[in-house]
Amino acid sequence: MTRTLRLRIPELLTEAGLTAWGLHKAAPDSITATMAYRLVREQGRLETFPRKTLEALAVAFQCGPCDLLTFDPPPAMAKTKPKTAARRRP
Repeated sequence: MTRTLRLRIPELLTEAGLTAWGLHKAAPDSITATMAYRLVREQGRLETFPRKTLEALAVAFQCGPCDLLTFDPPPAMAKTKPKTAARRRP
């Protein structure tokens, strides 16, 4: 199964100039060192994660939850054109 929704951890770490350890230090009460390294290793592609983690990441990166996520469509979906609704004549 292709995961299309992912956390933008690699990009945000680069923008903030942080490492996995730096991410842990930015939110030590919420993001364990193990979780920080897991987020980096998986490049944000996790099946599930607690809401508490999402909130802690938003605080650590000083951004909103929407800024943490990105949508990477699978190749088959990227090639198809979106369907448009048919216009009705009055």
